[in-house]
Amino acid sequence: MSQPRVCICIPTYNAADTLAATLRSVLAQTHRNLVIKIFDNASTDSTLQLVESFKENDPRIQIYTSDTNLGGEGNFTRCLKAAEGDYTAIYHSDDLYHPTIVEESVGFLEKHRDCGAVAVHALLIDEKARITGERFLPNELRRQGEAVLNEAAFLGLVSLYGNFVTCPSVMARSQLYRDTIAQWNGREFKTSADLDVWWRITQMSRLGVLTKPLMSYRVSQASFTVRETKRRLTRHDLFLVIDRMRETRPAMQTKLAVARIEFLEFKDIALRRWNIVRSKAPDPLPRFHGSWLSLLKTGFTSRFHFKFLLAGVGLFILTGLLRGGKP
Repeated sequence: MSQPRVCICIPTYNAADTLAATLRSVLAQTHRNLVIKIFDNASTDSTLQLVESFKENDPRIQIYTSDTNLGGEGNFTRCLKAAEGDYTAIYHSDDLYHPTIVEESVGFLEKHRDCGAVAVHALLIDEKARITGERFLPNELRRQGEAVLNEAAFLGLVSLYGNFVTCPSVMARSQLYRDTIAQWNGREFKTSADLDVWWRITQMSRLGVLTKPLMSYRVSQASFTVRETKRRLTRHDLFLVIDRMRETRPAMQTKLAVARIEFLEFKDIALRRWNIVRSKAPDPLPRFHGSWLSLLKTGFTSRFHFKFLLAGVGLFILTGLLRGGKP
């Protein structure tokens, strides 16, 4: 019996330093029926030459170029439109994929026909591929070997934790990606367009989660995510998606959901206040306008939330004092 055909799309931009390791990990997959599509976003380094050297030795690799830089979300949309075969995954060009991630993701989707996509847990690695920890995974999921989330369950976790899905770990049914999702909506949701995609998947099917770490997510000091976290002064793009959820889903309008979302806002405000003070930006310190009582109640719901409650309150007080005013 032939294996399901899997399309792996890898959007790239100036990825010469990491792409070779990523490609080696993809080519080493135990699931062999693959087509590997590289979407280069007008790189100016040796990315294309590197991909060509791999293509010479493995005909499963295909290269797609762009004369202009389409932006990250634009390049992801190219990947969605190119989905083919039974399943498609969009993997990042600086991460490492454990040998059975494709096999186990396919196995899950073959077993759970009601799921449109599946995400997996991930380890964290540094610039030299040394393991430094794990990506965040809600305890509600961690206690299970695998989980199946409908929209209500997904929204409940988002209200508690924000975007808990590791983007480059997701595999979806190709027809769903290509014909229904169709677009990575960066114009509206900016860097949180992936959360919009996961949400849309749960609106028409279910989202699976494998809690076994099957990939290694690279976090370097030069990465966009790290740099943006350290310098961001404005509201996180995450709330562009959450605002839409609150507008359209009654489940996100309940007293409990509002309190949870206010906690997410509090965490974001605390970080922005610190970045403003640390960078000596002239911006006024953002204030928290939610309920401090409900904030405290949410902070005591788990060790995770309590840790951020303490850190956030500490940052509020410290940043206020450093600015020479009230916390």
